Amino acid sequence: MTRDVALSPAARSDLGEVRARLDEALVTLVAAALPGGREVARSVGDAITAVYEVLAAPGDGAWVQSTFARALAATRAALARLQEDPAEPSSAHERARDLVASALQGLNAVPALRADGFEAPRQSPGVLRASLDEPVSLDATRGLVVPMVPMPAAPEAPSPPPPDPPPPPAITSLSELEEFAAASRARLEAMEAASEARPSLAPPPPPSAPIDLPGRAAALVFGVAIPPEQVLFERARTCLEDLGMFGLLRRPMSGSSWRAAARTEQRLLRRVDALVACGDGVVPGLVQMLEERPLPDPELTWALVFFFLSLRGSDTLDAALRIARASLSQDAAVALSVADAFAHAPHPMLDEALRGWLTAPEPARRAVALDALSRRYALLASQWDDCAREALSLDDEPALRASARALARVQGDVDPSLALALLRHPLPAVARSAIEGRIARGQRDGAWRALELTEGVDGGFAGAVRYVALAGTRLSKAALIADAGRGGSLALLDALGWYGDPDFVDDLIGALSFDDAATKALAVGALERITGAMLTDDAPEGIDPTLPWPRPEGFVPTPVAEPCVEMAVWRRWWSRVGGGAPAGQRLRWGRPWSPMDNVTEMDRDDAAPDVRRMAWLELCARTGGSIAFDPEDWVSRQERSVSAWRSYVSSPRVAAMAGRWSSAMLEG
Repeated sequence: MTRDVALSPAARSDLGEVRARLDEALVTLVAAALPGGREVARSVGDAITAVYEVLAAPGDGAWVQSTFARALAATRAALARLQEDPAEPSSAHERARDLVASALQGLNAVPALRADGFEAPRQSPGVLRASLDEPVSLDATRGLVVPMVPMPAAPEAPSPPPPDPPPPPAITSLSELEEFAAASRARLEAMEAASEARPSLAPPPPPSAPIDLPGRAAALVFGVAIPPEQVLFERARTCLEDLGMFGLLRRPMSGSSWRAAARTEQRLLRRVDALVACGDGVVPGLVQMLEERPLPDPELTWALVFFFLSLRGSDTLDAALRIARASLSQDAAVALSVADAFAHAPHPMLDEALRGWLTAPEPARRAVALDALSRRYALLASQWDDCAREALSLDDEPALRASARALARVQGDVDPSLALALLRHPLPAVARSAIEGRIARGQRDGAWRALELTEGVDGGFAGAVRYVALAGTRLSKAALIADAGRGGSLALLDALGWYGDPDFVDDLIGALSFDDAATKALAVGALERITGAMLTDDAPEGIDPTLPWPRPEGFVPTPVAEPCVEMAVWRRWWSRVGGGAPAGQRLRWGRPWSPMDNVTEMDRDDAAPDVRRMAWLELCARTGGSIAFDPEDWVSRQERSVSAWRSYVSSPRVAAMAGRWSSAMLEG
């Protein structure tokens, strides 16, 4: 790589700042929707390319000077087009014009040149290894990426109104009227005669060059030859569309195997490698694919951003950020896709660029940066404090949600007063994410806030009762009873299963009397989590009646596709075996709970993403462990996290918690 190449020590202006102004102008042109906007954008893109080439130059000779002159010429051309004032210039038009003018002024003020921190593409040939298991930053031999943004269609100019028909002649006498009528009849007859006349056959054309009969025969048999560059682009187009589809399919979904995503991920990485192999000549057409879509396309946007961020270099980083900025205002789903692409992209310079977005004027950029940096475990506590403080002062809901979601992965200790403000926020989604984040970080205030809500307010708010079940001690049982006394919620049914007290089995069986399918499903799920009964309509004594109850140590139930939801069947089974429930023991699957059970559930191939996350949070709350885990991460990283947790819970201190309501959050 070519990095930090000094072109002149006496530069009075930073070319990087000039590039940033031109980049801002290019993104602003998307909102301006100018007639001829693509030509203006092409001029701005040419100027950015020339600045890139100057920054990447290995010396300050004639080639550098000619490239710098080209940047000046392209910038002047763009400014000239923007100064052709439309009838009603928009604010975006005026801003783009001011930015280009400022960039031109900066270029004119550069007497000598220098490059700071610009990473140019590699020019020397080298071996590009295939991507395996996880995204890697590819150091490909290539040219500079042409700066582009997907431009909207320019508004059509209104067609001029048809000319007014000539006024009829003034008629003052009967004879003038008869003359006018006769002239009109003559014109009408002439028109009718012309329409009925048959056109004469044109003479045959003169003989042309000899016809290539073998070539025509080959075309009829094999078709017309397609230019190689078109074939290459069509393959690149297919790869990019596949890349977007695989980016969507790799995300975890209930009812599917999380490990099966490894094959999808490998196919995704192969598409990235194939796009690199197609060469940089296909890149402009790939960006233009977004212009062809009649509606915002989150998957294609994800694919473009992820592809550019898979290539090393400052130009590819700028390309990804440029497309992201141009797309964020289109749709909320596009913003989520951009954040997801940023979260998984391997570009080594992305973290620093996203930190700059944390202070951006657009709320969407700030929220995307918060989400992406936190998922990359690159968000510092001081940065989180500033973002959360501003979000609270402005009551900015997207920023509040992003700040709360980021709490689980912030690097360092955040301001506890800001965390408390999010814990007490009236929006359930904000409070829920804040509770989870504080539990994941080993901070007690999250579990205590959940206990406070469950005891005296509403355990269903923000799902607080679930977190009491995950982190609660033996004494927390009173809070669950209090919430049930107020009528409870669906969240309470799920929470009772996680809490694991066999005293609640009768209440859960009673919930099966309701007609609501969701109530029955949650009640049966909680019953199975406590008892490990595995009852079905065809097997009212369990799918394996020979199993003793309580279940033996280490027992893990077989998933039941359609568990029994009949109250009478459950009551009969529980009346037979319930007397043997271990006294004072916290149960999981019909035997005393063990921290290893949570690792087993995180590792189970059929476990839903939400269940795996809850199992992880319970480990954090009860053992005090802080090993990161993300059910949306790449499969290989999830497997490493599960393996690390397995080693952690195997220690004698953690293994001794079996059967107890131990809590690192609410004890002491």
